[in-house]
Amino acid sequence: RAKSKIRNYIKTLEHERSLSMGEMILDNHLKREGLKLKDLIKNGTLETVASQFTYRNSEDLLSAIGYGKISPKKVISRIAPKEEVTKGKNKDALSPIEEIFEKARTKSTNKHAIKVRGIEDLLVRFARCCNPVPGDSIVGFITRGRGISVHTRKCPKIFESDPHRLVEIEWDNQEAAVRKARIRIICEDRPGLLADMSREIRDLKANISHAQIGTTRDNKAVCLFSISVTDVNHLRRILSSLEGIDGVISATRVQKREV
Repeated sequence: RAKSKIRNYIKTLEHERSLSMGEMILDNHLKREGLKLKDLIKNGTLETVASQFTYRNSEDLLSAIGYGKISPKKVISRIAPKEEVTKGKNKDALSPIEEIFEKARTKSTNKHAIKVRGIEDLLVRFARCCNPVPGDSIVGFITRGRGISVHTRKCPKIFESDPHRLVEIEWDNQEAAVRKARIRIICEDRPGLLADMSREIRDLKANISHAQIGTTRDNKAVCLFSISVTDVNHLRRILSSLEGIDGVISATRVQKREV
């Protein structure tokens, strides 16, 4: 009986998350066409479309979108004729259904110092490929079953992603957050330099959580550190201070996975 309760709880939790994902995916797609999800729900249009796809109700349809079982394009094709749902058309060219709606954007907060458009309590994770820190310009990617993946806008993976699964997000300035940043320091291989760099980082209220030290062919030391920072400005201050240490040649941020 206990196992059954756990399975039911997990099933309910997965349904709730897939429902939230489906709402976000469809709303993001509708927004491109000048449509508004909440009005489609309110006037019964989405319920009708759900029955056309043999779903019991609009919640099941949205959950299916979240799971990736049905594409938002198929749903939109039933809301308005395909030839009328085109980008860049003026108001006179809108279908009667589309004239009901207007573009809207709301923001809500979660516990990860990230604001996600219109949805609360979503799973948010930070992409390791670009390792964003507060202050970076960011964008969200709606994953299948793993919540929102937060990337910097310059991350190469974003340009390879399905644009319909991208969502606008921003840092929540009212929510304190400490993120790990990776830095590379190239310096002279002199005694005491590592201690000097560690002291400088500590004095600037940051901690080193991981360190990797190597040398180059011309006997320069290469230090890769993972440090805790509050935002991108904090990181810049640390890099600037490190470059002021005697023997340090350069201190730069690393955004691909090296540490």
